[in-house]
Amino acid sequence: MKAMLEHINGHMSAECRKKGIKYECLLPDDLEKTYIGDDKKLRQVLWNLLSNAVKFTEAPGSVTMTVKTTDTHEDSVSMNFIVKDTGIGMDKEFQSKLFDAFSLQKEQGIARFGGSGLGMSITKRLVEMMDGTISVSSEKGVGTEFS
Repeated sequence: MKAMLEHINGHMSAECRKKGIKYECLLPDDLEKTYIGDDKKLRQVLWNLLSNAVKFTEAPGSVTMTVKTTDTHEDSVSMNFIVKDTGIGMDKEFQSKLFDAFSLQKEQGIARFGGSGLGMSITKRLVEMMDGTISVSSEKGVGTEFS
C-alpha cells in the first residue's frame, strides 16, 4: 500500500509543481504496509481522481488526498480515500450526471481541459467492482471533493 501511494504521490507532486499548485497526501499513522485487494483497480481509481483534480485546478490552488482507515475487523479493513481540490468545481445539475458515460460539463472555456467524458464512469465502475462506493461534493468556483 505504501509503495503504491508513494508512486502515485511522486507523479502527482511533480504534476502539481509544474502547474504551480500545492499537493499533499495525508496518511493515517496505522497504515499497514500490505493489503489484499486489487491494486491495479485501486491505482487506476486514485490516478483518475487525482489527475482530474490536477487538470481542473489552477495556480495557486491545491490538491489533497487523505487516506483514512474507517473500520477494522479481525481480518479486514475498510478505507476511505478522499481527493479534494480547489479547482473550478461543478454545479449540482452536472454532478447528477457526472458518472454517466460521455458526460462533459458544457460551458464556455471548459473545452480547454479536454477529455472524453469516460473517466468518471470507468472510475465508478472500478470502485463498485471492489465493493466500494464513490460520492462527489462540489461547488462551482470553489472546488470538488470525491470520497
